[in-house]
Parts: sequence; structure tokens; C-alpha cells
Amino acid sequence: MDGNACTRQSELRAAAPLAGCLLAISLTRDTRTFRVLRSLGLAAVITLIVLSMGWSPAMRLPRFWLVGLPLTDLCAVVICRVALDPTSAMARVLSVRGLRFLGRISFGAYLWHYPIFWIVSSAGVAQLTGPEAIAAASLSIAAGWASHEFVEKRFR
Repeated sequence: MDGNACTRQSELRAAAPLAGCLLAISLTRDTRTFRVLRSLGLAAVITLIVLSMGWSPAMRLPRFWLVGLPLTDLCAVVICRVALDPTSAMARVLSVRGLRFLGRISFGAYLWHYPIFWIVSSAGVAQLTGPEAIAAASLSIAAGWASHEFVEKRFR
């Protein structure tokens, strides 16, 4: 089974709804569950950073899709839950002005990143170097901002 087949099989993506269930359970007033999640917050951030920095074509292997994506889902849920408490360090870090800006334009940047990276990589570049990837990411953020300003705001 190749990595592409793994992404198309819904039973292999059951971790995302289960992670959502964990978030719902943690939103109850059970302070013990929250204390456990709060203690895992930094570990979740570090795990997401390691997973994102280690991205490579080799991650198309089934073991990444079977282990890496569920782990990513779980870490995202832990971070979201900890950030919901306004007194947590995670909430204070995520409320920094630049991160709030990225949060506002993230959907547009997400929509634009694929065509931008596709155009950049189809220009004869086998694998993007650091400066090329930074340029493509910057273009994605700029396009996301433009989408937010000129499209999303008009329909609110």
C-alpha cells in the first residue's frame, strides 16, 4: 500500500474525529483531564515542530500516514484545548499580534499555497531550496491576505 492509497482510505483517518471527541471530553469541567492536557501542551508543540521539519517525500510511506497523521491530530487537539484557557502560557503566546494575523488569513493562505507551490515547482525546480520555499510561502501569505481583505471581508 502506498502513501497516496493511505490518504484515500477513510478508516485510516479515524484519528481526526477521535481527537475531536477527546477535545469535547476535555471541555467538561473535569479539572484533572485539563491538568493532564495542560502538562502535555509543550510536548505537543515540540512534536508538531519535529513532524513539520522532518517532512520529506519519504513520508508518503504508509507508516507516516498510520502514525504521523494521528499524532498530528492529537497534538493539534491538545494545543487547541490548552489555548482555550486564557490564563495558560499557550494562550498568551498564541495571542501575539503576528500570530493573530496569521490566524485571520490562514484559510486564504491555505487555499493559495498549493497553486503557488505547484507553479514554483513546475518551473523546472525538482525540489525547492530554502529561499525558493520562503518566497513561495511569502507569496501564499500575501495571497491569503489579499483574499481576506478583498473577498472574505466583503461577505461578512
